[in-house]
Amino acid sequence: RLHGENRPASSVVKDLQQTGRRFIHSEAMSSKGSRKWEDVELSGGTRRFVERLGFRRMTPVQAVSIPLFLQNKDVAVEACTGSGKTLAYLIPTVEILLRSLKDSRSEEDEEEDDETDLAAPATCRVAA
Repeated sequence: RLHGENRPASSVVKDLQQTGRRFIHSEAMSSKGSRKWEDVELSGGTRRFVERLGFRRMTPVQAVSIPLFLQNKDVAVEACTGSGKTLAYLIPTVEILLRSLKDSRSEEDEEEDDETDLAAPATCRVAA
């Protein structure tokens, strides 16, 4: 089941397929793309993190989903425990945040007169 859904993931996937989105089924995952971490564009810090954890190769779930996430594609994964889903989500999330931060710093360096900084989101007050 997908988070927030009260129906099996396969039912949600069928609905999404009707929108014209591309899906890669688990049978095809092992033959899609490289499973080498070196073949994915990652920051040095992320690469060192993966090496320290001892992950020599990506799992099939990671090999398919990480490149798609890094291209800002929508990804839905249904797989068993231990398949690497959490890392497949977290690594691209961190990479996208790091790239965003790097881009904002580059723009700031180019436009020294611009006083734009990263700002904390406004807080909301909740009525009791």
